[in-house]
Amino acid sequence: MKIRCSSDPRRAFTLIELLVVIAIIALLVGILLPALAGARAAGKLAKESMGGKHMIVSWTAYATDFKDGILVPYIRWDWAHNDQSIGSCRFLPSDPQHPSKLIEGDCAKAWGWRFSVAVEYPPNALMNDSGTYSVFNARSKVPTGSSQFTNEYDNTDSYQYAINFHPSFGLNSVYVGGHYRRGAFPNGSLYNVGHPRLNQGGHFYVSELNRIKFPSVLMAMTTARSVDVATMGGSGSQFGYGGAPVPWTAGAQVVPGFYEVLPPRLGYPLTGGTAQVWNASDKFNPLVSPQSWGFVDARHGGKAVSALTDGHVETMTIKQLRDMRRWSNNADGPDWNFQAQ
Repeated sequence: MKIRCSSDPRRAFTLIELLVVIAIIALLVGILLPALAGARAAGKLAKESMGGKHMIVSWTAYATDFKDGILVPYIRWDWAHNDQSIGSCRFLPSDPQHPSKLIEGDCAKAWGWRFSVAVEYPPNALMNDSGTYSVFNARSKVPTGSSQFTNEYDNTDSYQYAINFHPSFGLNSVYVGGHYRRGAFPNGSLYNVGHPRLNQGGHFYVSELNRIKFPSVLMAMTTARSVDVATMGGSGSQFGYGGAPVPWTAGAQVVPGFYEVLPPRLGYPLTGGTAQVWNASDKFNPLVSPQSWGFVDARHGGKAVSALTDGHVETMTIKQLRDMRRWSNNADGPDWNFQAQ
């Protein structure tokens, strides 16, 4: 039997054919990668928008539970140290780790724990970036001081401090609810809220839901960012215990959350706090100081996720957020400047 050998051996790819295949693969990768990146970005936006919706629903529930009283973003020193709940101004939240005690001090001044405890809002939902929350959760949870009635967590390196000052959404602290370092409650005591008199700016912030004129316009909160409080090495004095920004330098560790966002225009009273006018550019740059746009974080393709006081959520650009009607219940135009009420 004769065995026939093919006179035509299997032909190999030529160099040109290989280059063509490589070029096609590169083209497909170039098409697919942006699509995948876009899908990831859309997923992050959807997750944050849902987080904003949950936040604003709970924010509204808080007000409902307190007879329409809006959550106060930052309280007076004496209210944050009212360890025996004397008088009518009782703000100290129970300590989730030690339910028989209250949280006193810095972690009662800003709103994070007061809100979380009051409406049973999970701390890992306050900071909805899972990677950042994991970093926070690994920090110390040991009180820095305690009394018969309270625990303090005043070390900026602690879990409690991070959660309190770095929620994903910052409240519109100046004009919605009131911030002691931004002119609210100058005449307060343990027995009296002490809203400002006319010569102190008047009651320029809205304190009750039923007094909001245009709920679909006025913003309650938006995505925020700040230098990590842990960079201060233990003491909150470097940022006025919440009244000033955490010190920033190029390359500083910035986290996707801060307890407040500040309006683009100044003029409102300050009580030992500091603030600055917004950067003139409408193009968000995550590499500059978080204070450049009042701690607003337009981290979704140049847009911030904002929750309005009527309960809906929308994305807004820096330019859209310059409209003062988004910030103040008293603003009658986009370029409104502060006026005593």
